[in-house]
Amino acid sequence: MRKRKLKRKIKRKIIFLVIIILLVGGFFINRKTDFVTKIKDEINNTDNGEEGKNPAKEILKEEDVKSKEKVKIETPSGAVLVGSIKRDSEGWYFMSIQPLDITLTYYIDHPEKFENVIKLRMLENNEDNFNKSIYNNEIVTVYGEILNPRSMGTLYLYPYNIKSGKQVIQSYADASITAPSDIFGKMDESLLPSKMNSKIVNGEYKYNFYMVSKETLYRFDNDFIDFYLEFVDAFLNYKTSIKCPNKNYADFLFSILDYQFPVFFADGIYDFSKVYDKDSKTINWSYSSNSKTEHDKLISNFEKEANKFLNGVTENLSDSKKSQIIYHNLSKAISYNYNSLNDFKNTESYYVYVNHSGICHSFAYTYNQLLTQVGIESTIAIGQAKGASIGHAWSVIKIDGVYYFADPTY
Repeated sequence: MRKRKLKRKIKRKIIFLVIIILLVGGFFINRKTDFVTKIKDEINNTDNGEEGKNPAKEILKEEDVKSKEKVKIETPSGAVLVGSIKRDSEGWYFMSIQPLDITLTYYIDHPEKFENVIKLRMLENNEDNFNKSIYNNEIVTVYGEILNPRSMGTLYLYPYNIKSGKQVIQSYADASITAPSDIFGKMDESLLPSKMNSKIVNGEYKYNFYMVSKETLYRFDNDFIDFYLEFVDAFLNYKTSIKCPNKNYADFLFSILDYQFPVFFADGIYDFSKVYDKDSKTINWSYSSNSKTEHDKLISNFEKEANKFLNGVTENLSDSKKSQIIYHNLSKAISYNYNSLNDFKNTESYYVYVNHSGICHSFAYTYNQLLTQVGIESTIAIGQAKGASIGHAWSVIKIDGVYYFADPTY
C-alpha cells in the first residue's frame, strides 16, 4: 500500500517536473525567438551611418541630393563613392548621395573640373562585368575610377568593387585605385613577332608603327599584344572592326593609344561607351577621312614627321647619344600651345608630330615614343614645377641601368 502511494507521489512529481520543464523551455524558446527577431530587426535597421534607415533600402532622390553639402573629389581617376545605382532610358548610372565637385588630375597640366556632379554614367553589365541589377535603386559604396573619355564632358564611373550599404562616412578620392593587376598573364618577350623590333634602314632608325614600350610589355601579356597588333594592322589598312575577346581588352587598348599609337588620332574616331559590341565581341571605330587614299596620306605624313625626329640616330651610337640627339631634334622643333591649357584641344601626342605643338604631357609622351623606337626604356613622371601653379609632366629614361630625368618642355 505504502509502495503504491510512493509510486503515485513520484509519478505526480515527475509529471509536475515535466510540465515545469515544458513551461520554462517554452519561455526560453520564446525568449530566444524574440531575441533572434530583435537582432534581425536591428540588422535591418542598421544604416552604417544614417540613423534609423537601412541604406540598402533607402530610395535616393535627386532633389534631396541637391540640398546636401558638397564633397570635393580631386584625383587622377580613382575614388570611393557612396550613392545609388539606377537605370534610365540611356542605361545605367550612379547617383551620388551628396553633390560632388570633381577635379580629374590625370592631365596634371590641365586638370578637368566638374561642379555639382550628382550623376555619373555606367556601362552595361557585360561591359564592366558587374551585374548592377542586384543593386538597382539601393545605396552602395563603389570603389572604382571616374573617367572622362576623350574629354567630352560625360563622366563615367567604372567599378572595380561594389559593396551594399554605406561603407564609408562620405565619398573620397583615392588615387591608388586602378585596374586590377591580375587581368593579364605574364609576358614572354621571346614570343613577340619580329615586326615589333626597331626598324633600321641603312644603319639609321626609322619609325615603326608596331613597336610598344617596355612599360606596356611589362603590364600586359602576349595575348593582349597579339590583339593590339591586329588592331594596328586593321587601322593601317582602313578597317573599322576586329574581334575582341572581352571588354577589358577594349578598355585597355583605347586607354593606351595616345601613349603607344599616336597616329590613330590622325584619323580615328571612337565612342568610349559604344566601342565594344557585346553580341559580336568586336571593337568598332570609324574615320574622319572619306577614303583610304586620304587615310594613307595622313599616315604617310605622320611617318615623315616622326622620322625627322629620328634623323641622325644610328644603331652604332650609345643609348646616351641616341637619347640626346632625339631630345635636341624634338625640343628645337616644338612650341608650347597655351590655348590648349584653356580648351584642352589637340593635346594628343599626334599633334606634336604634325603641328610641332602641345603641352607638357604631349611632349613627354612623344619623347618616350621616340625613345621606344631606338630601344630605350622610359616612363612618365608627374609633379609640379617650382613656382608653377599647375602640374607638370616629364620623362624618366633608363641609360645603362641608371634612371635620368629629361624634360623636353623646357
